[in-house]
Amino acid sequence: MAFTLGSEFETDPMYSDFSFEPDQFPTKNQLEISLSLHEKSSIYIENVIGEDGKYAKNFLGRLEVEMFSNIHRINFIESMHKLLIDVYPQKYDFLGLDKTNALIERGTKKFKHDNTRPKIQAIYIILMFVVGHGFENDLFHQNENIFNSNAHDDDFYMLKSKGFIVRFINALVL
Repeated sequence: MAFTLGSEFETDPMYSDFSFEPDQFPTKNQLEISLSLHEKSSIYIENVIGEDGKYAKNFLGRLEVEMFSNIHRINFIESMHKLLIDVYPQKYDFLGLDKTNALIERGTKKFKHDNTRPKIQAIYIILMFVVGHGFENDLFHQNENIFNSNAHDDDFYMLKSKGFIVRFINALVL
């Protein structure tokens, strides 16, 4: 599950339903926990990745042409919702409004660089949306420390991030 949802999926607001918390499994029966997690991951794969990776591949096609040109400081959160719906509607629908709001809020707080660059912040949140909120520390998908420097322009971060996302999705569906 960590490979598909990200190495910190247990604490990711998007995947709170995939928790191993004892209150979700009062009997603490390992079989019950395993069956529940298998069912949830099957539903996720069917609804978000799609048969033969169809939804994930469609997402890559939309991401490839996305230039983040409609992202501005004014109405940033609304712009992010629209962007996420446009590029990956299946995942947006699967998560729902509350979890997506939590992700955007966490991404806004977690982003460590100058907040006056909304495109870069949007790219950061897209990475969280696709790879999980712990993408910077993910053990399975090395992110090349994309955001370690503030010395590059928006296009650099966009290209590096898109390349990372393409590798992540290809690892899932190929």
